[in-house]
Amino acid sequence: MKMKNEPLKNILEKLEKIEALVNGREISDTTKKYIPSVANIMEEYENSLAAAYKAKSTTRDYLGHAQKLMGFLNGQDLKLNLLEIRHLERYLAVNRKDKKINTYIKSINALRRFLNYLCQKGYISKDLSDYLNKLKLPKKTKPIRRSLYDLDLKRIDNYLKIKEYEVNPSC
Repeated sequence: MKMKNEPLKNILEKLEKIEALVNGREISDTTKKYIPSVANIMEEYENSLAAAYKAKSTTRDYLGHAQKLMGFLNGQDLKLNLLEIRHLERYLAVNRKDKKINTYIKSINALRRFLNYLCQKGYISKDLSDYLNKLKLPKKTKPIRRSLYDLDLKRIDNYLKIKEYEVNPSC
């Protein structure tokens, strides 16, 4: 009896995979769970950010960081449901180069939100945002703000007068 049901089971599995692909999803071989396409995940994530009343600029930044991570995973031929801390560490190491401290901290926060979202939706089994919470991040830098003093304004004015005289000596 098992022999007769086995081909039927294979046919049903193939039909499930076809249906998933038609709906823009794939089935993980390890968990037999439907995994949405990257485009669907990004659309769902954007909707979740909008539902959380995130500003348009924040939504744009968060989506950008999420897309960079997904592009990295795609470049590594890594399925989302197989994402582990070591992959995240590699991604962070590659993307840390030439970033200012505040930009790096912003990207970590965006990734933390995205990874938490993926775990809540069940697309990854372990909440990797916990790993990002434990990272020791450098302190944010504050921009140096200084007012121009009267003496500075006089110096600038004198400099401009000299330059104007050099260009147009008839004045």
